[in-house]
Amino acid sequence: MELLTSILAAVEAQNTRIATLTEQQKKLAGFVKVMDEETTRRLERIIAATAKLAREVTVIPEGKRAERVRQPLQLDY
Repeated sequence: MELLTSILAAVEAQNTRIATLTEQQKKLAGFVKVMDEETTRRLERIIAATAKLAREVTVIPEGKRAERVRQPLQLDY
């Protein structure tokens, strides 16, 4: 009987540990999701800014001067 009580206590302790790990995994998955969404938003802003800059760049033929100087692009982070 003592052996069964000891085994039961060990199983209950293991179940408690599994429940704790499950909760930690859920929290971590939520954190990863939020970080992924934020990273995606930042990447989309960078891509949009790069595309805008690429449209604004003009090729100046050799020997010609640029007619105007563009202001540096300001990125929001």
